[in-house]
Amino acid sequence: MLNQISNQNYFINTKYTSSKSENSSTFGDILNTFTLKMHDEKGNKALTSTTLANGGSASVFEKSDGEYIVKAWDNEGRVKEYSVNVNEVNPSSASYFELLAYSSHNDKIGKTSSALRDFLSASAGVRNDNFYTFNDIERKIDLKSMLKEFMNMQKDLNPIVYNHMLEFYNIM
Repeated sequence: MLNQISNQNYFINTKYTSSKSENSSTFGDILNTFTLKMHDEKGNKALTSTTLANGGSASVFEKSDGEYIVKAWDNEGRVKEYSVNVNEVNPSSASYFELLAYSSHNDKIGKTSSALRDFLSASAGVRNDNFYTFNDIERKIDLKSMLKEFMNMQKDLNPIVYNHMLEFYNIM
């Protein structure tokens, strides 16, 4: 079962059209179209799928315990593939695709209940001004600092979100 579907570039009051094929779902409006890959070319189910800016997407596929394949697609059909051992990921200096696998893994094994959501929220930045495209998902980011900044903003505004993020922060 697909655990999470995320669109980091959503729009309020926008009507989306969607279409499904055996391996992907395409969503879009007049301005934006993105395709989430639910299966890889071998038919393996994605653990997580999310959008990237500019119409790209990324999906996490489990290879073995703690080992994941993260695939990214751009809107022109180009593909990047990364092998990630989550035990080697340093949340203070990791790429978007490494953190996508890391947070998905922690939710999957029950260490956290919302690490993927927390990662996607924090990685967008407090001002929601960070975007990750097909071309820059290898850029190293400091998720611990980003998460702490986002948590501090949430502490008084939304204690439930704060507590979920604190759970994720504490396992790093």
